[in-house]
Formats: sequence, structure tokens, C-alpha cells
Amino acid sequence: MSIDISPGQFVTSSDAVVFIHGFMCTADVFDKQYTNTAMLENLYIVRYDIRGCGRSEGPLNEAAYSSERQAEDFKAVIDAYGVTKPFVATWSMGGCVPPDVVAKYGPDSLAGHIMIGSSPHRNMNKYVAYPALLFDMMPGFLTEDAALFAKTLPDFILSFVSPKYQTSL
Repeated sequence: MSIDISPGQFVTSSDAVVFIHGFMCTADVFDKQYTNTAMLENLYIVRYDIRGCGRSEGPLNEAAYSSERQAEDFKAVIDAYGVTKPFVATWSMGGCVPPDVVAKYGPDSLAGHIMIGSSPHRNMNKYVAYPALLFDMMPGFLTEDAALFAKTLPDFILSFVSPKYQTSL
């Protein structure tokens, strides 16, 4: 995998953000964030090319792209820079990585997940996202009924981490 940290930053802080790009992209999609002076002054920014994209290696075997491997790659990146419990900002299918990290290392491994046009739904880990459950919730997202939407949103978020939502697949 290929890793970049903010230019001139060598000391980690509690305000670390790891940026993860989408499918068939590179970490370069975050150039504006990575070169923004205000962000660099206030955050410790890390970005990396996920396995099979950009400057990272692209193994040809399916097992190399498992949920566990995605989580291990993420952990290797944050460990390399002494970052603990970062926020993760993901774009598009990069949103699949944080649920893998939580599934392997627990919910306390991340400070939060900022999804930018992301959906943690590729289902790399069968216990993290359930397409049928998501489709069942769609009426609550598409409604004009504020009460139904307000009930659906917490259920959606909990569906990624709560055993209550685990079903046999």
C-alpha cells in the first residue's frame, strides 16, 4: 500500500483523520484537503491507496481483498504513524473499510466515520451490512414523514454494529 501524511507533520495528535478513497481511485482525490493550510494546521492528515488501487500492489487472489485484510491494511497505516483512534473520512466505496476495521478491532478503534458519498455496503464482512435490511429501511429514507425518517436513521446506523441486526446469511 502507498501512504502519505500531511507535509511537514511528524507528530501525531488526537485530531487525526485518515482519508480513504473510492473504488478505482487513488489517495490523490484528497489533494485539496491534503494541501489545505487550515486543515494542516489543525489536523494530522493521513491518506493511503487501498489495496489494488493507485500506487498499492494489486494481488490477483480474492483472499487478498477480504474484510480482514482491509482492516489489517488500515491498522498498518495508523500504526506506522503512531495514530490511535482516528476519525476516518471516506469517499464512495472507501466507506467499506471502517466497518471492516470495527468488525476486526472493535468500535473503540475509531473516533468516528465521516462518509462523503459513501455507503458501507459492499458487504465485505457479512456481519456488518445487510442488503435486505437496507432495502427494508429505504421507505424510511425516502419518506416526507419526519417522524419515520427520525426513527429510521438510528436503526440504519445501528445496523452496522449492533448484534440485534445480525441475521443468518
